Amino acid sequence: MSPKLLRTILTFFIGCALLGALAVLAGCGTNGDGDGGRPAAVVTTAQAADLVRNVAGERADVTQILAANADPHEYEPRPSDAEALANADLIVRSGGDVDDWLDQLVESSGSDAPELTLADHVHLIAGEDGEDPHWWQDPRNAVAV
Repeated sequence: MSPKLLRTILTFFIGCALLGALAVLAGCGTNGDGDGGRPAAVVTTAQAADLVRNVAGERADVTQILAANADPHEYEPRPSDAEALANADLIVRSGGDVDDWLDQLVESSGSDAPELTLADHVHLIAGEDGEDPHWWQDPRNAVAV
């Protein structure tokens, strides 16, 4: 099987998993905090939020924690972030050390929403200190997730 075909298949299944999770959440047990009763997805980085908005479309309300120009390595979570997570139906994180701060914030918020880590579903680039968590810098990875 060619790498391109494998990437296409992987992209299809990840997209189906994300849409499936949102559909299940929309159908039962959602917090109903989104507009029109849509499930609430809380996403860490601007890149991941853009991806979720494009996949979910109007089927979910997406809350982006980090501003587009924020440094995720220096981010100081706000009470409003914990509130958004507490009301989340799905949490999407970029992965790696980019959003390590999220673990403690999710715990503090009391959220029991499922978490999807995008970096777990792509090929990460080897860097000097291990794998580079900046998966969105390779356009093939954006297609894969």
